[in-house]
Amino acid sequence: MKLCVAGCSFSDYTKVDKVWGEYLAEKLDVDYLHEGAGCGSNWRIWRQIGSHILHGTLTKDDLLIVQYTGIDRREFWSANPPMPPREPITKIQTQEPSYDGGSIIRYKWNSHVWQDYPEEKELFELYERNFVNPRYENDNFIVHSNMFQEFLKNHGIRTVFLRVRAWFQYPTYIPEFQKYLFEEPEEFLHDKSTWLDGTDSGHLSSEGHVRFADLVYQHINTTGILNGTNQ
Repeated sequence: MKLCVAGCSFSDYTKVDKVWGEYLAEKLDVDYLHEGAGCGSNWRIWRQIGSHILHGTLTKDDLLIVQYTGIDRREFWSANPPMPPREPITKIQTQEPSYDGGSIIRYKWNSHVWQDYPEEKELFELYERNFVNPRYENDNFIVHSNMFQEFLKNHGIRTVFLRVRAWFQYPTYIPEFQKYLFEEPEEFLHDKSTWLDGTDSGHLSSEGHVRFADLVYQHINTTGILNGTNQ
């Protein structure tokens, strides 16, 4: 059995040496598969987890935890080669497939300001200004997330979806996943000792990662998901 955590920088090594997924895997005494990524999107989650399942690296014997992020985030293929990390924000630079020598680039609001290639900067700035509509993004998210759930159900993947931090755009969940849904407690959310540097509420401090792992561990035991399936 292994634990796989998919998400954005909330679940990534954002200025910390160890993430809550690692702590949780230790508590469960299982291997850990890390799919948290800074500036990650829900589209990346669907692509990466879908690939793991299709290639057999994630199976019904494992546990998946999905931490959705902002619905307006996207990923694009770029003909430019990957740029090296400009600063050590994360301990692990998640490696994406090269796709014929190009790279996968990640869009979120204001991401054009840190692009090194002028084509990518122009693309993100143009996309943000002219091609993002919240209603359209929400409709896309609901449809694709429900298809994703049916895909997980079809393959018997035991899955816990998270509701955390400031990301409140979530679809309805089919019954197989609704009963295992984890909602971040309000008192934890507002506890500044869990915030990165005590000021960044969107990311966890080292203490926050430890305590968040404890909360999810309790949730797993309470729901009994490891004793059953999503069938």
